[in-house]
Amino acid sequence: MINLGKGDRVVGDAGPEREDLREWYSLALEVGVAISNMHVGSKQNLSEQELLNDARDQIAALFHFDAADFALVNEADNDFRFSFVATTEAQKVLMEEVNRRIDDGHFAWALNQIRPVVLPTGRRGMMLLLCTLATRNRIRGMFAAVFTSATIDVSEAALSFLMIIVANTANALESIILYGLLEGKNKELEQKVMERTRELEIALRHADSANEAKSAFVANVSHEIRTPLTSVIGYAELLRQGAVPPEEQAAAITSIVQSGRHLLNLVNDILDMAKIEAGRVEVAKTEANLGQLLTEVEAIIAPQARRKGLAFRREQHGQLPQTMTTDPLRLRQILLNLLGNAIKFTEHGEVALVVRTRCDEPLVKFEVCDTGIGIREELRARLFEPFQQSDASISRQFGGTGLGLYLAKQCTELIGGDLTLDEGYRQGARFLLAIPVKGAVNGTSAPTLATPVVERDAIKGRILVADDTPENRHLVTLYLRAIAPHVSIETAVNGREAVEKALAQAFDLVIMDWHMPELDGLSATQFLRRAGYAGAVTALTASALAHDREDCIAAGCDDFLTKPIDEQALRQVVQRHLGLANEARALQLQESIQDTAEFRALQRAFLVQLEADVALLEAALQRRDFATVVAVAHKLKGGGGSFGYPAVTEVAARLEKAARIGAVASATTALAALTEQFRKTDGETKGLGLGGSR
Repeated sequence: MINLGKGDRVVGDAGPEREDLREWYSLALEVGVAISNMHVGSKQNLSEQELLNDARDQIAALFHFDAADFALVNEADNDFRFSFVATTEAQKVLMEEVNRRIDDGHFAWALNQIRPVVLPTGRRGMMLLLCTLATRNRIRGMFAAVFTSATIDVSEAALSFLMIIVANTANALESIILYGLLEGKNKELEQKVMERTRELEIALRHADSANEAKSAFVANVSHEIRTPLTSVIGYAELLRQGAVPPEEQAAAITSIVQSGRHLLNLVNDILDMAKIEAGRVEVAKTEANLGQLLTEVEAIIAPQARRKGLAFRREQHGQLPQTMTTDPLRLRQILLNLLGNAIKFTEHGEVALVVRTRCDEPLVKFEVCDTGIGIREELRARLFEPFQQSDASISRQFGGTGLGLYLAKQCTELIGGDLTLDEGYRQGARFLLAIPVKGAVNGTSAPTLATPVVERDAIKGRILVADDTPENRHLVTLYLRAIAPHVSIETAVNGREAVEKALAQAFDLVIMDWHMPELDGLSATQFLRRAGYAGAVTALTASALAHDREDCIAAGCDDFLTKPIDEQALRQVVQRHLGLANEARALQLQESIQDTAEFRALQRAFLVQLEADVALLEAALQRRDFATVVAVAHKLKGGGGSFGYPAVTEVAARLEKAARIGAVASATTALAALTEQFRKTDGETKGLGLGGSR
């Protein structure tokens, strides 16, 4: 801030000598021209501070104020701040007087005046001058000055010149600001154009590669879907027509079930691939019991190998860590994938899982070996790429989409491991998996012999089934009784009742439906965990997306089951939490329960309820009650496939999706398809002797 010394009066009532007056006006005109030229300077990278400095110098040439400064509007808080920090006594007086006038309202009044105003100060003989720094568009600030009335006596002509100078300063200041914004936007736009161009070039290259992979993927998936569908549709048509002899009906139903499970596995692989490609896979590292994990893997793989006439061998070399920090779900998935692949491509001999550890190496090494067809040298380079199998003949002979090894490789990298093919192995194929050991707790040394399948006692314990749909409760109970006939089973009709029963009695396992009235499965599970409930809880839901599983686990669930009910997955959960049944009993339970009179009775009850649900959906959609449509459709999505009507599940899923976003047309179309599916299903079940709902 410029502090001018007191001098002779420049303009006053008596006026200076005529020559002095003429010089003053000449100087004032030069100042006006100089300020106008500042507008041109604003386009030459002139800064705001430089502009204000020039304006202050020009004003100082005309007026000998004690102190003067520009107070600019701060965009962040709409407050006024001087451009300089007060250092002299006169500057401090200026700031104090401006603040006093802000408090008493005169400052705001002066902002709305079209000319400079002069106000008395709290100091004798000193005056405060305020002139708004404004353009036609907005107020940019205020020019403020203090002067001694005995030294400077400002006339109307002088105030007019001052107003012109301040107005030109405001216009130049606005030009600087706007020019700076425009220049910044231009640079930002240029940068975005460059980035977008690079992105488009990269995307084009990726699109070309993706199109090639997509063609192979579509061909594989088409073949993989059509093969089991041929079995499902063919046997279903023959059963509907009554063309299958009674003694062959069980085999036909088994074929339909196996084909359906194959399709479900295909869908799961595709969902896993999409999740990995989108980068939405989260690794949840916890303290994992490695011995228990290997036992679970063996319990799943050994029966599969035996059914194909293969031997399964599990060996352990070195001291196995009792626990280690890793993602047990991913590690289990990798091992099951590799072992399942080995069984798939082996016709004679054995499949082996070998675990090796060394005290001087922070790794657990797994070997998955088989005596199968092996992998030709020229085909190994693309072995871990998506949608790839060794060649077309392999795909035709053994099936598959070529996603298995790709998923295993991606999951291995996610948990910090390494998966390779042993290219020197000549007896079949051998994959080498190395997982880093972090936070391991050593166990005891284990023998280097194959671990036999251990005979176990029959499953015993108590299970609570919570589901708001009676048919679903009965169906889950039916499955549980087939899996574990000695287990005590209780039911709950909603989450609130499930919480009350779980806290009042001891259960070995709670199977919790995720969508229930009064208290849903998520809230019920969270309530139990906060109350200190330590028993096993398994979620059961028709939602099968990745984030649904993650939400359930985050809420405190130990496992995650989807609808339609997978008998094998349900059996594994029961065995995990209530103990494994003996081998003979496990083989008996592999037969489907869907050919029983009790299951057919549940089918009839489902159809009766389905007719009522369709009528309820029609009424709810007509009054735009989307909440009811979502709830009923979600229930049907879970129940349809479980009771043997996958088409009902598919149509109900479309209806639920449309209702969630309020898409009336899509919901109406889906509801019409559901109604037609009910009529078709009702007629077919009557033809099969199951009765109908009418």
